[in-house]
Amino acid sequence: MGLGSLVIADGDSFSEDNLNRQALSLEPNVGTQKVRAAQMEIARINGATEVEVFEGFVAERELSNLIQGVQVAVDALDNMPSRFRLEKASKDQGSLWFTGR
Repeated sequence: MGLGSLVIADGDSFSEDNLNRQALSLEPNVGTQKVRAAQMEIARINGATEVEVFEGFVAERELSNLIQGVQVAVDALDNMPSRFRLEKASKDQGSLWFTGR
């Protein structure tokens, strides 16, 4: 049991000021793209999980393509406009939308 596949997107990399406030933010990850650190950690936990990585900030026009076919969209975003766009795209796609904020 577990997740078969994930799509993760982020255009940011870890910096020293992340060390006290973000999961996966470890000293060896400073300078590493956040999605690559997440991909490595997911592979360590369950190598059978397929991970599609989008390195970059997702523009509104790309969002529908990125989440096409996903069952659940999880909001781990840091701003309200992006959250509203993800919520709308999720509803348009018929995906469940979950916010952890």
